[in-house]
Amino acid sequence: METINILVIEDSKDDFYLMERILKKNQIPCSLHCVDTRDEFLDALHESNPNLIISDHAMANFSSMDALQICHKERRSVPFLVVTGTLPEETAKSLLALGVDNYVLKKDLDLLPDVVKQALSKHRSWVSSGVKNLTAEAMSMPKIDTNSFALKFTKYLNEKIQSIDGMTNLMQNEALCAKYRNFQYREIKSQTQQMRYVSHCIKEMAELKLSEVNSDVINLRLLTTNVWFELLESRFFDVVMVNNISEDLTWQGDVKVLKVILRHIFRNSMLFKDTAKELNRMTLTAVKQNNYIILEIDDNGIGIEKDAIPNVFDVFYSADADYKTVGIGLYIVKELLDELGGEMRITSEPKVGTTIQLLLPQYS
Repeated sequence: METINILVIEDSKDDFYLMERILKKNQIPCSLHCVDTRDEFLDALHESNPNLIISDHAMANFSSMDALQICHKERRSVPFLVVTGTLPEETAKSLLALGVDNYVLKKDLDLLPDVVKQALSKHRSWVSSGVKNLTAEAMSMPKIDTNSFALKFTKYLNEKIQSIDGMTNLMQNEALCAKYRNFQYREIKSQTQQMRYVSHCIKEMAELKLSEVNSDVINLRLLTTNVWFELLESRFFDVVMVNNISEDLTWQGDVKVLKVILRHIFRNSMLFKDTAKELNRMTLTAVKQNNYIILEIDDNGIGIEKDAIPNVFDVFYSADADYKTVGIGLYIVKELLDELGGEMRITSEPKVGTTIQLLLPQYS
């Protein structure tokens, strides 16, 4: 194993030497260099080209956030760890959302060797998948803001609970209960189904964020067909998929992320079919263009009003008056495409249908 060049931002020499001793005691081949000011950090970043950065969270004149912002500005894709005395839970969540790979409290320094190995392994996986070749804009953007998303989810969940509480309170009135029993039952069932779906999406996003990035070469026609039939197994839909993707077209990237993207888009096409039409269909085409695959998903469903299109990526926004969805699918699609360095374009016409174009970068 090659020697790991570690740049440490720490104003306590005792803590620095302790970190160095623990890493070498655990047979981590490393060379550590310590700085404690912005200028020293910039010089070391340019001169030593570190494989890993470890930073104390808050010092007198410099902080982990300052160092992280410099890395983003300098387009440095380097594993970044925080080692600090104390760290409130909300602060830790914010740091992770902004791009810190992990953190260790100084009272738990024995964990540092394993955390270092994990961060380096995850980074190597990202590099081998080509993720480091994303656009500068994508590289400088923080990953999925799970902290912000969790707060929005909590608000949504509380509103659902209040609604269910209101209905159960009404059900305690025997006269009202008899009159509105069927309505209340349907509403409670609908609300709990929506809460269950959102909970599943939260779990799925968390698992994707924690998993390593993989780069696999897959047959795009086969993958899209498999995702479609997976959805059909769990739901009964009378929508026909016409797959016009070439049998020999391949895409290289993180397949598990692409599967989640496709599931949300396909699900919307199924849910928003136009029952007034004799045949509801969804047509897939794809072409290779430079380093991208352009995947087009066209349906003849009920469509989206022009004024609503700019809002469809907002979390919990739904243009559907019948509440078939909770407004989370396209939000997740956009977040995951940002992670891939891709793009989504959407055009739609009410009563005609919707066309979605996915620009998927190929990693080599």
